[in-house]
Amino acid sequence: MRSLDLLTLRLFVAVCEQRNIARAAERESIVGSAVSKRLAQLEDTVGTQLLVRKRHGVAPTPAGETLLEHAREMLATAGRIERDMAGFATGVRGHVRMLVTASVMAESLADDVAAFLQEPAHRDIQV
Repeated sequence: MRSLDLLTLRLFVAVCEQRNIARAAERESIVGSAVSKRLAQLEDTVGTQLLVRKRHGVAPTPAGETLLEHAREMLATAGRIERDMAGFATGVRGHVRMLVTASVMAESLADDVAAFLQEPAHRDIQV
């Protein structure tokens, strides 16, 4: 099987949610014929029919419902990747984890973290 691309999966999800290729195309700012072509290629890639074309729209087949679940998960993961990588692009380079006792948390940790974050060299660090 050829690889699946995120744009085609996003279009597939849009079509399933709108139950209409033209409305999905409008929502995604792409022409309907391009969406239709990508869907046909997607069906060819996975080797099965994903949508039932009806007189007033489309509906996912059982295989389409399964792909819809996976596509939503993949798009959500891609969104998390983009957010996480944006942190690196803006200077956030990682995470700091601290193991402290309850008394340290109650007494001085908040003040220590606040003082650390006030230093100009630490302005791009997220805690």
